Amino acid sequence: MLVTLPKGAEARFELGCLLSCDHCDQLLVPSWGAGGQRQYTFLCGCRRDSVDAELVERLVRDRVEAESVLLVTGVAEGELGQVFQRLFAAIRVRTAADDLVFVWRL
Repeated sequence: MLVTLPKGAEARFELGCLLSCDHCDQLLVPSWGAGGQRQYTFLCGCRRDSVDAELVERLVRDRVEAESVLLVTGVAEGELGQVFQRLFAAIRVRTAADDLVFVWRL
């Protein structure tokens, strides 16, 4: 079940315009699950599910920290999206939430 985002809720999604389906490149859509959890949903038809937003955002942050912890040191959670936008051209989701392909801008 896909629940519409309340006004202003988009700011809580750090990867809103970076996550895409690895098969067709269509962007995943930020959404709320029936239980109130944040998620990114495939609307392309390649997959019929969603990935947990908290998990994917933590994995992306972990990847950035693996390059240099200084890139995210002191950055508030609500501002991580700006950092991710500067570092990545895209982040593609393959078969699972933890199967990510990072396309770096640098």
